[in-house]
Amino acid sequence: MGRSNLGFRIQLKGWMAGSEKPPPKNLDNAAYRATLSAYGFVRQNQKWRSSFGNVQAPVMKQNRLTQIAWLTLIFLMVASSLSVWSEVVRDWLPPVDGPYQTANACRRILAGQIPGRDFVVFHGLGLNWYHVPFYALLGGNIQDTVAAYFIAGALVIPITLIFAARLGGFGWRASTIVGLLIINVMLVVPGPSYNAVMPGGNMLGTRIALSLLPVMAALLFMRAKRPIWQVTVAVGSAIGLAMSVSQDQGISLLAGSVMAFFFSKAIRSNWKISLAAGVGALLTCASVYLLLVTLMSAGAPQEYLEFAWKRIPENQFWLFGASSDFFGTWKDLLNKKYVIVPGAVTVMMWLGALIVRRMGRADSADRSMILPWMAWYAVASLHPLLGYLSGHYFASAMYAALVIVAFSVPSFWNAMHGRLPIRLTALIPAAGIAMAIMLCGLEYSKNSLRKVLGKSYLPISAVAYVDEFEFLVAQEDPDGRGLTASRQAEVVKNLIGPEAKVWSIFSGQERESLGILPPGRHDYIVYVLGDKAREQWLADFAQADPDWILTTRQSSGGLEQWMNKIYWKWYKEEVALRYEPVMALNQELIWRKRPGNNHAWQSKEVVSQLAMQGDLHSITFQADAESELPQLHEVSFRYRLTGDSLPVVSRRLCRVMVGRDTAHEWKRQSLEVKPGDEWLEAIVPVITRAGENVALTVHSISPAGAPRLEIEGVKVIKLTGCSALTPAVLESDATAAELYRNQKNRN
Repeated sequence: MGRSNLGFRIQLKGWMAGSEKPPPKNLDNAAYRATLSAYGFVRQNQKWRSSFGNVQAPVMKQNRLTQIAWLTLIFLMVASSLSVWSEVVRDWLPPVDGPYQTANACRRILAGQIPGRDFVVFHGLGLNWYHVPFYALLGGNIQDTVAAYFIAGALVIPITLIFAARLGGFGWRASTIVGLLIINVMLVVPGPSYNAVMPGGNMLGTRIALSLLPVMAALLFMRAKRPIWQVTVAVGSAIGLAMSVSQDQGISLLAGSVMAFFFSKAIRSNWKISLAAGVGALLTCASVYLLLVTLMSAGAPQEYLEFAWKRIPENQFWLFGASSDFFGTWKDLLNKKYVIVPGAVTVMMWLGALIVRRMGRADSADRSMILPWMAWYAVASLHPLLGYLSGHYFASAMYAALVIVAFSVPSFWNAMHGRLPIRLTALIPAAGIAMAIMLCGLEYSKNSLRKVLGKSYLPISAVAYVDEFEFLVAQEDPDGRGLTASRQAEVVKNLIGPEAKVWSIFSGQERESLGILPPGRHDYIVYVLGDKAREQWLADFAQADPDWILTTRQSSGGLEQWMNKIYWKWYKEEVALRYEPVMALNQELIWRKRPGNNHAWQSKEVVSQLAMQGDLHSITFQADAESELPQLHEVSFRYRLTGDSLPVVSRRLCRVMVGRDTAHEWKRQSLEVKPGDEWLEAIVPVITRAGENVALTVHSISPAGAPRLEIEGVKVIKLTGCSALTPAVLESDATAAELYRNQKNRN
């Protein structure tokens, strides 16, 4: 018996040291059972060590923690699924971006067209190719389109965080739990975090994740010690792939990697080796990018390269702004919703990640450069393509912070297990379960309410101008909450009829359901960049000579009010003069061609004054009181910039902004800026009420020191000849609704 116990102890000691073979069956039953139990303990402990690193805790406790973690994750995924489902079931998103824009590109691809060769895309070639299979499976109607769009994002967005947790030291199973927990928490917690992980109207969540994914894969590849040439190729290929997927995010990654490499590596290493590696990575990046763009454009990359690297940078600074609103002054960066709150949340996540990494003593072991890389990428992403400063791009910075949080969770886990009792540590996932259940209840209640009401929660009433359709709209939308996108398409189809010639300034699944497909290469007037492209778009419109024009309602993202200033010549000579607004829904503004061809503008010059105080120019005039209806005025002047404080740089970052002192919403216009002391022409439409005193302000703004602005030849004319409703709908929805109510009261 003593010899048997001695053999048991010797073999048990060997197996406890890491034996992978099961115990032999030639021991007596008691020893065999004891040894087999010890073997199971060792193998389970080894499995947990490989997943969660050096975690010293009993196996039964770890099994319980695993069960709690998965249960928490399941509840959170249910809650976040309800949150995403609410976006699909309400059947409403701005029709000028997001799923409709992506759906239109996918429709063209599925019809045999190639992006970059046969039609123009804005965000990046790879983004559209990624979405194609989802739209092929789920692109049947508008709701299916939105569902496909969100599913495409939901599948790729967590993967980057999973890779980050794996890079931080967890095994794949634990990394999957961490990545899914983080992403689902951010989906159901209200606030600015939602935009960082949800595709949303601007696709930022998907664009960010698809761009960071090859970078995280390269970091995992470099986790083992690699030769310098392999590291160079891996980094260059990752950034080249990211740039081919999403243009702005890829360029932000390129800028961030250059800054991280210089400040974190090059200045502390052999400069010759560092310089050679940096040049090699840049050459690899350019080669991979050009190769992928050539492949995705079917061998015709010229137009896309010109569009991405010339026309967008030239135009978006003065044309696009940020979500059709502009950061005209630095004080606009104090926006609470888009800048202050996201910025504070991002900084807190970064600080928390750095603290727990210090607690876990993981800083010295980090040779992947992920911390400086993500930090500089976050900074660069706030100013994409040097085009404009936009608060909603804090989503990129916030997602970079999420990557660092996932990367730091293993350090946090080890630090907590080293300092807290196992029972107290178990309270962390237990608290997660309670929070997940509560969030599920909130999301279910919200969606149940939406399902019962069957409405989209828009604080905008549907306004119908055509009497015969007023009853139809009222019947479909008795509470004035706004029609769903699917129902709007049906109402518009009933209005225009099956044989009408229709032109739309934007495209997408909603337009496809109406049988309205763009004849040219450009689907959105907002993305018609460059003189040649604009001329072609206008020529396509003139050739079509439509009976109806569909534009966006000004409250649907605010793009319409902005675009009718940027493209005022077209709106003035074609839309406002030859067509009249006949119906406004919560997304649509429908124009019908006026009978006859003898339409012309009558102009009357109005007395105006030009004053200058410092760098601020003021143009003032007074509207007459002849009619209660809104009046259309046109303000023109010549302007130029001289005396750059920082040549080239200050002009490149400069804007000439036209604002209006009014109690009513009025989107500021950004005027074009060109190099040299060239005089440029500006024409600005202004809608006024009877007897209103109008004050326009014109000034130049640049973070690098604005050049001096000169203005001359100011002229204000009152235009008449269009239909009475046109000035109202061109200015704002509020004015149109007010005018419509006044007309109804008079009748």
